[in-house]
Order: sequence, then C-alpha cells, then structure tokens
Amino acid sequence: MPRFVTGDSLGNIKAVDFNQKSTPTIHDLGSSASAPKRDGHNPSFVAQLAAKRVDGSTWVAAGYSDGAAALFTLQENSLIKKYEWSEPRTKLKHSYVGISVSPQGIFTCTSNGSLRRTPLDASEASPESYSASLPTRLAAWRMPTDPQTFSYGGDEVDVSVWNTERAFQSADSSKKRKHNELFSGEVWRAKNVPHNNLQLRQPVRITAISHVSPTNILAGTQLGSLKRYDIRAARKPVSDWEKVFTGNTVTTVETGFSDHEAFLSDNSNKMAAIDLRNGRILYRYDGISGAVRSIAVAPTLVASVSFDHYYRFHSTSPPPPQPGQNTQNRGKVLDKVYSQSAPTVIVWDQESTKSQHTTFNTEDDEVWDGMQNVGEGDDEEEEAPRRRKNIKVT
Repeated sequence: MPRFVTGDSLGNIKAVDFNQKSTPTIHDLGSSASAPKRDGHNPSFVAQLAAKRVDGSTWVAAGYSDGAAALFTLQENSLIKKYEWSEPRTKLKHSYVGISVSPQGIFTCTSNGSLRRTPLDASEASPESYSASLPTRLAAWRMPTDPQTFSYGGDEVDVSVWNTERAFQSADSSKKRKHNELFSGEVWRAKNVPHNNLQLRQPVRITAISHVSPTNILAGTQLGSLKRYDIRAARKPVSDWEKVFTGNTVTTVETGFSDHEAFLSDNSNKMAAIDLRNGRILYRYDGISGAVRSIAVAPTLVASVSFDHYYRFHSTSPPPPQPGQNTQNRGKVLDKVYSQSAPTVIVWDQESTKSQHTTFNTEDDEVWDGMQNVGEGDDEEEEAPRRRKNIKVT
C-alpha cells in the first residue's frame, strides 16, 4: 500500500503508512527532518512539501514558514538532509506557495514572486541557486510532471503559464512593457470572465492550481468556482463551474489518477470528487470536522490532512463511462489517525506503488514550439486556431 510524507505545525516531517489490515502507522523520520532552528523565532511549520523519484532515489523538499527550505533523501523510515537554504527576498508576511522536485533541481516560489531553482547536486555547505522574479500576491504555484513549464495565480493575478528556462534568463529591464503585455518568460495568460449581470467586473482570486496535463489547467477561486483552461484553445476558461462549494473558498485541487477525475476541498469541512467533463460532484467525503489543508493522490487511494489534527485515508471510485450518470460506488473515509501536532501538508512518496497515469501521445517539445504567445491586447483569442494535436488527457 502507498506511503505518504507529511509536515506539521512544529516543522517536523513524518511518514505515514496505510494498510487496510491494520491501523495506519506514523514514523518519525528523525531529528534531521525538523525545521532548521532560527534564533528568536517560534518553531516554523512546514508550508510546502514535494517528493519525487529521481535516478532511483526519493527526494523530499520542504519549504518552511520562515523562508527556510531543505532537501532530503528518503531512506526507509529516515530522512537524510542534503542541505538547507533560506529565501533572502521574503519577509515574515510572505510564505511559500509552491515547491517542486525534478531532475533539473528544486523549484520554490513564494507569495511575493520569488522563484528559485537549486540543483539536486548542489554543494552541501553553500548550495548554488538561480533566482527569478514573478508577479507578487501569489496564492498558488504549480509545476506539472514535465518541468519545462509552470503556472501560478493569486490575488488579482490570473492564471499564467511560463517557460521554465526562459523565466531564469535575465530580461532587458530598460525595455518598456505595454499594459498587460506578456513577460519575457510568459507564454500564456488567462483572460478574466465577462462582467456579471450587473455589469460589474468579477474579481480575480485564484486560490489553488492543478494540472490535468501540461496544457490543461484547473484553478480554484475564492468565490468557490472551479475553472478549467486549455491553453491551446483560448485564454478564457473552456469550463467555468460556478459555486462548486457555495459560499466557500476552494483551497485545494488535485487531479486524480482516473480519467476526468479531480479532488478538491474548501475552507469549511468539505472534500469531494468532481467529474471534469461536466463539473458535477461525484461524491463527498463525510465525517471531516475541520477544513482540509492538503490532499495527496496515490493510484489506489487519497490521503488528506485537516485542521482537526487528523490524517485521513479515502477510497475512490472512477467517474462513470458517460457524463451525467451516477457512480456505481462512492468514495469514503477508510481510516483516520490523530496527531498531537497539527499536520499542514501531505504528499505521496511516489515509491510504494507504480503510477497508472495515462501517458501523453505527443511530443511535448513540438507542442510548445508550435504555440504562439498570446497577449492581453489580442482581440481574437477566442478565435485561436482550431488545429490541435491528438493528446490523451487524463
């Protein structure tokens, strides 16, 4: 059964093993997995966590609430710290909004737009890194499985897709940029939805992002809606499901392993599975008494952590063959474990079970090379070329 890596409010990183035949087991991964000590500061909590299998090793990267970050290797039930660093461009009011591990290195992004790449083979004493600047007031940053692009969104910052390599290239600061013109590393930016019935502008409040594929993006909003973008088709969402959680904010969105499946939660106590073909809630998970802070999707089940101090493990049921039909089974909470310290984030370690994701039947480089940059001033974004490549989307 799958194993999950989790961080808590005291800065500790732990492993949680789920087994249907016994109670889930929590493993303390050792003193090296605690937050770096900062004189005069309260214990830092784990704000972001990422795990990735690279060259036969499981790498775990953690970003802490005080701007510190660390890289570990996971070996059995222990973490070996490789090195740590701190983001110098952040203040106490800023936080990590995204972290990712890939063969190209560890990518971190903060709410004030501080993007950093640190190679996996960096020196332990003084890790070499590369920095870049993104827009401020970010709330979510994600990198898909293919690390050549990343996306973000936030407070009055609509969903945007950047080329990773170009993001770290120095731009000509002397060149004046037109209003809403794309940045030098930006390849696509969403356009806000039309005005409401009162002809009032609808605010942009992106709170969560996930990737169905490198070119297919899900975005949750503060107003409780879920938007789906296909950046090859248009700048406006191809689907805009309003009030998925009526009156509440979508805080977490994660793509599932079954086709047309995603899991999301809000800032109350709701967690549900959704059909991405029509935006219909397939089923909800009952018995959650606190807001879900993080969701981790594995091939055989889903794990979550919430403000009520519980780790929960959920079964899943794939969407029906045809949209609109009822599912044969519904997901439910299989087990839960209480934690003295509040868990803040959870990820699948990608080691225990082989992924069953549908693969893309295309050359990704060809897709990106064939794209054109689309700016805010373009008047015909909805009439973008209809020629598409045959891509299987999970």
